Amino acid sequence: MQVNTWNSIATEKLSETITRQMFWGENVMVTRWELAADTVFPAHDHVSEQVTMVQRGSVTLVFPEGQDVALSAGDMLVIPSSVPHGVK
Repeated sequence: MQVNTWNSIATEKLSETITRQMFWGENVMVTRWELAADTVFPAHDHVSEQVTMVQRGSVTLVFPEGQDVALSAGDMLVIPSSVPHGVK
């Protein structure tokens, strides 16, 4: 087992409005995103479930095949496996 801290994980700048930090276990990946205001992240899907937790600010998860979900600081949502989703 390995103890991780966000302070020890490199930050990747993916664009002018998106940064992320990531670490992995054998069957799980944890990612911390920072999105600037008005950032749009295109719809995508993946085999793993996704747990989204909002630390500060707010985000709207966009579900092309369903209803969008607005989350604020402290909110959490589990997105099932293979469900297309994006962010705005």
